[in-house]
Amino acid sequence: MLQKFNSVAELYHIVDDLDCAELVPIYYERPVDHTYDGPTYTNLSGQIIPLSLAEDRKGVYNRNTRDIVATVSKQYSILQHGEAFGAVASILEEMGESVFGTVRNYNNTVYAEIAFRDLRVDDGSRDGVNLGVRFANSYDKSKTFSGDGFFIRYICTNGMMMRTMLPEFSFRVKHIGDVEHEAETYINNLLVDLDSRMLRVGDTIRQAKSDAIQFESREQVELTLGEYLGNIRHAKRITDQYYDGDLEVNRYDLYNIVTEYTSHADLSVGLYERLTESAERILVKPITPAELIA
Repeated sequence: MLQKFNSVAELYHIVDDLDCAELVPIYYERPVDHTYDGPTYTNLSGQIIPLSLAEDRKGVYNRNTRDIVATVSKQYSILQHGEAFGAVASILEEMGESVFGTVRNYNNTVYAEIAFRDLRVDDGSRDGVNLGVRFANSYDKSKTFSGDGFFIRYICTNGMMMRTMLPEFSFRVKHIGDVEHEAETYINNLLVDLDSRMLRVGDTIRQAKSDAIQFESREQVELTLGEYLGNIRHAKRITDQYYDGDLEVNRYDLYNIVTEYTSHADLSVGLYERLTESAERILVKPITPAELIA
């Protein structure tokens, strides 16, 4: 589910409704033993199955979906979505930042894509792009708690990663120990020196716009995107929905049509992540058009 917000107050409201999780004991089935007097369960056939407690493992239980979503070690610590993104909202509020963005809620995995209204980069479009950050957290071990540089085109709210171009504008926090306190430290450290990072984003965009690519046909554009994204089916959807037919484009043009698709299409959490990462490679590295086979 995608939810847009236009202020920290609206972000708080979204955070309040995110899923919660808890650690629960898990059990393994034992061989049937009629003398066993420990815990049991009755299967669908009516057979009573003895159980053994898994001493070194626990389950992550999503209270909202009522599912065990992961099996973890006893050292694992849950970082609640509410704690993680509530800390983000609180720090932004203390900074006095005017923000807007999108929360992508996949229940067990949540992304918050946040842009700063006052930090805008001129990319040649009418409204430019706004510098921002993207935070992510999961209950099912698909992601650590993470933060990455991000930017959003205001007019269409398509979001764009900058993990490769600004590797220092990024962090990962494992779900071990006092992860909530550690997360707050990393959030604070990420939200510093934003002005200089904005200048570097501008440089990258200008370089991408100066790299012109001459394609022979619409089919070649589609095949090229398919190679870089690793998914020809979605490359076809992107060209069908967002490509204007111009055969001379630059890397930034291609990057924009991909990110417009990833920002607005109904994608699974895994596919969204893969296509977003692939799109950034288009932005920061030279592109070789796919070879057409006669």
